[in-house]
Formats: sequence, structure tokens, C-alpha cells
Amino acid sequence: MFNANSNFDLLKTNYLFQTIGEKVTKYQEEHPSASVIKMGIGDVTRPLPEAVQKAMHDAIDDMGKSDTFEGYPPYYGYRFLNQAIVENDYQPLGVSLELDEVFISDGAKSDTANFTDMFGSGNVIALTDPVYPVYRDSNIFAGYAGKVSTDGEFSKFRFLPCVAENNFAPKLPSRKVEIIYLCSPNNPTGVAMTFTELEAWVKYAIK
Repeated sequence: MFNANSNFDLLKTNYLFQTIGEKVTKYQEEHPSASVIKMGIGDVTRPLPEAVQKAMHDAIDDMGKSDTFEGYPPYYGYRFLNQAIVENDYQPLGVSLELDEVFISDGAKSDTANFTDMFGSGNVIALTDPVYPVYRDSNIFAGYAGKVSTDGEFSKFRFLPCVAENNFAPKLPSRKVEIIYLCSPNNPTGVAMTFTELEAWVKYAIK
């Protein structure tokens, strides 16, 4: 008999954005004339520009010819792609990067959930409040959240309030923590921390 990951049972609700989507759909069905501006999960609203369409078609054509066919990409991405990212995304901002400092992945959400695999289950984790759901849920799935109390709180989580009283900028933890999720601009408040605020967190981490 196989054993299931019982940590999934600790989540008492669906993925937040799925729940939002279901509520919006239900509301629209009940109020068909309502004009709804969806602010739940990011989505595209305009078609792909011509340059993107052409590039994608050209790439497909290349994959259909033996002389231009490419198999699995290198682990850190194609060199031409890394170069394009460095030259077009960073150099105009005055940021100098080496090609091996650019990592191509399937997105920040997966990376954020995956990098906790490097750490053990004994760490105390600080999260901003409110927080992007993946930061919290991925640690629950992995068994890093600790024991859950009767009121639904986890023993290995420490929450850092982001509220109007502190200009939505989290304060340094009052108790020792090992892992900190610091999102700037914050999701969902949208507030970007200043250089001075971020510098304080770096000094805290180094200390």
C-alpha cells in the first residue's frame, strides 16, 4: 500500500486563484449584465504582436529541418538567449551580468516552490502578511510548515504584517528565523521597498 503526502490535507481550501475564479464565474452567471474587472490572477488581454508571431513560427520551422533542429537545450539555457536577455533587459539599466548568471526556467512560481528542497524541515520561515499563496502553500506541501494548531496556524511560520500603519513595508523579525520570503514589489499590496529598506534586510541577513 502506497503512502500519500499527508501535508496536502493541511490545506483546507483550494488554490486561492482557483477559488477567486470560481466566485467570479458564479457572479457573472448570476449578473450577466455586470461589467467585471478581473484582478485575481494575471492574464493577457491583447493578441501577440507580429514580431513575436514571426519569431515563434521561425523557431518551429527550424525545428522541422534536420540542419537546424535542436534537442534538449543546455541546462542554463541557449547561449544566444542568455546573451539577448543580458543585452536587452539588463545592460540598458546599467546592470552588468555574465551569461552564466542568467538562468532560464519555466517561471518564478516553480523556482520559488522548488528551492525549498535545498533546506531541511527544521527551519522557521518568515512570510509577509498578506502573502502570495505559493510561498505559503509550497512549504506546507513540502512539510516545512510544522505542526498546525486548532486555529489553523503553523508552528514554523512567522508572519510579518504589511499594513497601512507601517506603509505596507514589513519590519525585521522580532524572533530568529532561518528563511525569509521578501517580495518586492509585494504581491498583493503592490508596494515596492526602498533601497534603504532593502539594505536593512541585507544587513539583517548577514548578521
